[in-house]
Amino acid sequence: MGQSVVITDGAARSVVIVARADGKSLDGVIEAARARWPDLAGLEAAVLHRSFADDAVVEYLRGGSGLDAQAMAAVYENFGAAIDVISADEAQLTPGPAAGDDGFVLHVDAAAPRPALLSTMKCDPANQRPLLDYLFQSAERFRGLFGGWAGAALFAGQDGSAVAEYLQFESPEAMMALAELEVIAEHKNNLSRLCVLDGIAVMPVHSWSAGG
Repeated sequence: MGQSVVITDGAARSVVIVARADGKSLDGVIEAARARWPDLAGLEAAVLHRSFADDAVVEYLRGGSGLDAQAMAAVYENFGAAIDVISADEAQLTPGPAAGDDGFVLHVDAAAPRPALLSTMKCDPANQRPLLDYLFQSAERFRGLFGGWAGAALFAGQDGSAVAEYLQFESPEAMMALAELEVIAEHKNNLSRLCVLDGIAVMPVHSWSAGG
């Protein structure tokens, strides 16, 4: 399964890939993606996630400025998967209610997995900053309403057209409880004014860190 990956605020270049492989074997897709990690120049850390619905793979890659997002996605194209790629200059973290504000980091470990909700938000470039501001404000609000999430990382696409949110939960039960909050409908309605939202519930299955 691999080593624990730590995502820190302001971390290096990050690439998030969502690959939908409906009707195909995800095992083959996941193994092919994992096998290329040691050969990717400048790669510092990587995590592969499998969706609960068993129809998608989500990959997080972190490294230097030389990371080529489209080249990273080629392995999924070989399997005919529909892909969505978001390349960001950094990660922006917000702690969950169980974490302190100082020195917060997000631990992603396939050996001790926590479920996550990966949301991709397509937006007009003029709306990216307002969208990020709203997501940070919402995180502060939810910290007082819901105690089951560990924290979140936001990735702002370099071209301004998207934001990815990685929201980690303490348990599958906590993730399901989020959907029952009355404010969720309001939250989604607010997001619809700024972006087109797509969410995938996932669990990490392989993680890797250089030198780990």
